Amino acid sequence: MTKLLENPENQKNYDDLIVSIEASFNSLNILVAVCDDSEYREEIIQMYEQELSPYIPCYRVQIPKGEPSLRAAIASVVETDEYLQAGKQAVITVTGVDGLRFLSFDGERTEQDKFLGYLQWTREALRHFPFSIVLWMTFQMQRSVGKKAPDFWAWCKGVFRFVSFQKMALPKQDVDFLNHVDFLNPTLGEKWNEVDDDDPHFLPVADLQELIADIEREKQVKNASLVTLYRSLGNIFDRRVERGECENYQQETELAIKYFQKAIALQQELGSKGGYILTKAGREKVQKIYLVEQSLNKISKKADLHRTTVGKIFLGNGGVSSKSIKIFSDYVTTNYPFSFEEYFDYEKCENQSRKIKKSNPAQDTKSPNYIQRLLIEQKIYKSLLSTNYIIRIKAPKKMGKTILINRALEQFKAKENSQIVSISFQEADNSDLSQLNKLLRWLCANVSSQLELPVKLDDWDNVTKEFGSKVTCNNYFEKYLLPELKCPMVLFLDNLELLRINEIDQDFLGMLRSWSDKASRNHLWQRLRLVISYTPNIEMKINPNQSPFNIGTTIEVPEFTSKQVQQLAENYQLNLDNYQVEELMKMVAGHPYLVDLTFHSLKTCNAMTLEKILETAPTKDGIYHSPYLQEYLATLKQHSDIAQYFLKIINAEDIRNIETNAIKTLMNLGLIKDIDGKILVSCKLYRLYFENYLRDVK
Repeated sequence: MTKLLENPENQKNYDDLIVSIEASFNSLNILVAVCDDSEYREEIIQMYEQELSPYIPCYRVQIPKGEPSLRAAIASVVETDEYLQAGKQAVITVTGVDGLRFLSFDGERTEQDKFLGYLQWTREALRHFPFSIVLWMTFQMQRSVGKKAPDFWAWCKGVFRFVSFQKMALPKQDVDFLNHVDFLNPTLGEKWNEVDDDDPHFLPVADLQELIADIEREKQVKNASLVTLYRSLGNIFDRRVERGECENYQQETELAIKYFQKAIALQQELGSKGGYILTKAGREKVQKIYLVEQSLNKISKKADLHRTTVGKIFLGNGGVSSKSIKIFSDYVTTNYPFSFEEYFDYEKCENQSRKIKKSNPAQDTKSPNYIQRLLIEQKIYKSLLSTNYIIRIKAPKKMGKTILINRALEQFKAKENSQIVSISFQEADNSDLSQLNKLLRWLCANVSSQLELPVKLDDWDNVTKEFGSKVTCNNYFEKYLLPELKCPMVLFLDNLELLRINEIDQDFLGMLRSWSDKASRNHLWQRLRLVISYTPNIEMKINPNQSPFNIGTTIEVPEFTSKQVQQLAENYQLNLDNYQVEELMKMVAGHPYLVDLTFHSLKTCNAMTLEKILETAPTKDGIYHSPYLQEYLATLKQHSDIAQYFLKIINAEDIRNIETNAIKTLMNLGLIKDIDGKILVSCKLYRLYFENYLRDVK
């Protein structure tokens, strides 16, 4: 049984659909089935065809885009089949409606309007087909049929709705920003007033993408409105991924990154500062305000802000100025029992694209796709109980460091009397990462918040002028945070490699090293355990006397074993034999992210096969190319000496003259391994891909 039918209402609709088909003899029986998830739709169709086919012949037909007529589509099947021409009992499944465009980009009638026009006047013509006709459509199309083809709708003998997390269309309120675009597509403008403001299925995602391409073609001059547009799109795809509404996780995550990066690039080109945007916590707060006021117009008048500005704050479709945030924050504080806090409720929106970096769908420790690595989890757990002050988790990118640590910390918190504070430097604004003082202030505020303590930073600037930012940070911990602890605290600092980008790593890492020294002589600092996670990169060169990377316990994250790969395939409900698992292992060598990406692609794309994935793997058409291999390629091209050493290893040349540091760097990047004293490329994928795309490096 498909997972979709685990929902009792979906199961009831499926049973009712079967009964409706079985009960129909020698008369037209129009049934409408509604589902936004194409994969589940296909599974349901296969289920009822398998169930009915022993005694009721099953046929399929697709609505053509050029001439989207239901009658013509059915006639094309009947005219070529003697059984159907005899008028015997049968069921004809009709698909393809979900591919009809909602908008027109050439001034002609839209594909959906053509379909609905045919549908409204096709009732009598359909009488000639004495069969059960199951017409599949999306929730967005269901609404349109009810309004624009009421005669057809009245003839339907049943409507069967299958609800899923995935949604093919966007709520009207999510695309409200388009209503303020002066170069709006004419057909969207016409349809805007046809639906209610709270309509949850307004604009199909595919049409939105075409609409943006159309706007880019029409809008020759680059200006701030395009920045807002791109950021709004990034937010839309980000929310769909976060809420689990996207049909293709990989594709929509990449789209979110793409549009955020476009916004940032255009912002920089125009010299714009971008403004501020609400965090998830901030959005939750403003929803409470909207429940009270029920109108953005009311809120804008009370807050004395323009409605567009208030719309941006509530919908997250663009940044607003610090002045607007201050006015809105004052309004909130005056009228509601909560207030906005910097760093936690709003943030600089330039940071958005980095925060949405792709992650595995299996990164949630509670996910059924999470693969346990008990030996490593137990090693982290035991290390937390030891006397070592610092625990270091080191591995190349996308190896699952964060998920492993979070898993171990969850277990530690459940069994030991300890508080856990997790800080990811991916969540810091670029401005906070660019200056040590700002970074340490951000760190102190973040730790205070997670410990549910008041943020006491009023004297920070004055104290910093006298003693410097590191001493000020140390004092904040020693005189305020640590004495307030009711039990020992584990502070997890993730993505430390990001500090190197902004050249503040020496001072910050030196401070972490000093905390370990303090713990050896000050019982207060013994209440703190430090867990740091990082991806060693080419640029990481730290003074060994100031480095926390050469003390404490080191834990390296291994690749998946064949058994774990097989287990993950089963979690995805994929039926792979031992040979297929072996072929995948040869290509990606059990790399957690690459394996998970493979299975996710197989699960979400009906046309995808493992053979096709492996065939295109080392090419730009493969699923691993963007952005994973592309990022490596860019790094290697920036460091041609390392790239040339890597090519020698790929080509199995004599490597005795290769510098030790180069070998170490390539190992840190995860591109090569030392296996029984032999230096080898980590996997077949790397060897084939970089052999081809590093040829021009000199």
